[in-house]
Amino acid sequence: MDAVAVPQRLRISASALGPAGSRWLDDLPDILASLAADWSVAYGRPLDGGSAAYVIEAAAGGRPVIVKVALPPGVDGFSPFEQELEALRLAGGDPYAELIQHDVSRRSMMLERLGPSLASLGWPRGRQLATAASTLAGGWRPVAAGRLPTGAEKAEWLADFVAREWADLGRPCSPAAVQAVIDYATERAAAFDPQRAVLIHGDGHAGNILQKPDPGGGASFRLIDPEGLTSEPAHDLGVALRDGNEELLAGDTAQAAVQRCRSMALLTGVDGAAIWQWAFIERVSTGLFLLRLGHRQEARQYLAPTGSPGCATHAHDRRGLRIEPMRRESSTVVVVVGEFGDGLLAGLTQSPNVSVARAPDDAAGQPASQEAAAGQRPGWEAGALALREAVRRRSTYVIVPDDPLAEVAAAWRAMWELLGESGGSGGPGGPGAAARFEERAAEALAAWRDKRFELPDYYLVVVPPLQAAASPDLYLGPLRSVRPRRVAVAGVAESAGQAGQLLDTLRSLEHGPWWPPLDELLDAARHFYAGGLAETQGALA
Repeated sequence: MDAVAVPQRLRISASALGPAGSRWLDDLPDILASLAADWSVAYGRPLDGGSAAYVIEAAAGGRPVIVKVALPPGVDGFSPFEQELEALRLAGGDPYAELIQHDVSRRSMMLERLGPSLASLGWPRGRQLATAASTLAGGWRPVAAGRLPTGAEKAEWLADFVAREWADLGRPCSPAAVQAVIDYATERAAAFDPQRAVLIHGDGHAGNILQKPDPGGGASFRLIDPEGLTSEPAHDLGVALRDGNEELLAGDTAQAAVQRCRSMALLTGVDGAAIWQWAFIERVSTGLFLLRLGHRQEARQYLAPTGSPGCATHAHDRRGLRIEPMRRESSTVVVVVGEFGDGLLAGLTQSPNVSVARAPDDAAGQPASQEAAAGQRPGWEAGALALREAVRRRSTYVIVPDDPLAEVAAAWRAMWELLGESGGSGGPGGPGAAARFEERAAEALAAWRDKRFELPDYYLVVVPPLQAAASPDLYLGPLRSVRPRRVAVAGVAESAGQAGQLLDTLRSLEHGPWWPPLDELLDAARHFYAGGLAETQGALA
């Protein structure tokens, strides 16, 4: 094969390998020629921008693809080729790029060819972050232990890397920033929980999120070049917030960085403080890594904000870091609704990872509502108190059998149960049903706005596996239509193994965007057509 034009950025990386990098550059034409023969590909134009692999467009049997040949190992900071390959194999495609062929000995892979990157679309920063968050969240899934490095291992490596490179490179940023990285990395390593860890991309910046054209005219996004780790979702989101230097340097750096974390926390329901910590770690480590490779101007853009007074204060003084609203508890709180008994709850608590939270009998220490003071508790209060109790727990999953929206759900169901014999103003489906729904909705909304409760991480609807008839259901209808990943369904049979069935459902819960404001959910309920629920629930049988 003729000489290969290697992008300058990749040449710099190869030079960091010394003789091994020079040999790789010399061998690259022969590697590409052998791959073309083995995979029956015809090459097109090479792609710029990569620093860890040579990437070139190709066609295989008429299908547009790309061929990627990774550098030899040895650059401290580049994830191993085998690790990236394992991540792609575990992901199995959507939302990751499809892996078509690979060859470990030649450190090469063939992938589907995609469209432009998210970074190149010129979208506003908010829209870009929302797209990154939803795409990354789509790839979070459980991974068996030992398949990939963990977030704890990565945090420990980053702390060591930053301390070592900072000293070797002449202390190019403030000591406070380096100490903050070490403190944050130690905290994130200690917080690692293998029961809650998921497959994460690990390098999900906007340049690694590409459009996948749709023949119908739409477009979705796919992830490329994963580092491949098992870690907490906040790790992925922190990396996504790492870039955008122009915006950070243009004004109040600390405030802009906090606002980014707040937005990401609201979009996903992931702990904003953990996102902040990973984002700060990634900015400092990336700046030092780029400086080591010789990209001095780009490195300064990452390191300058971390040395500003605002960022130093936010980084090193926990009292200065306020990212609200955010979820700070470490447990996953699940409100269980539907058909179940105390026996099922007792069975769940046999697992060391599960606890059940209910409202205290006397609600001691809780601010009483006006209705409670008058001897009549509002419908939302038991669920609100139970959720408040749940956030004090430290088990992996906290089950809450009381819901602050229970009366809203009952009123919504009654509004749709159009029973002819009860069509008067006092019966279900009668003229008074809509008014009762609005009353219950207004009560719950007022309590929510008064910060008396927040929605749980998930609703889990328990239904018999062969339910004879589908009735209108607020959870399976409006709530699930708005946030499908926040409402799970468990078809639990009456058997000794029903707690085990529910535990399996808990372990398979998917991450996704956080709930919208409650007033938006209630408005969705008003406009939702419950007649379509029969098909949805019928699929459970």
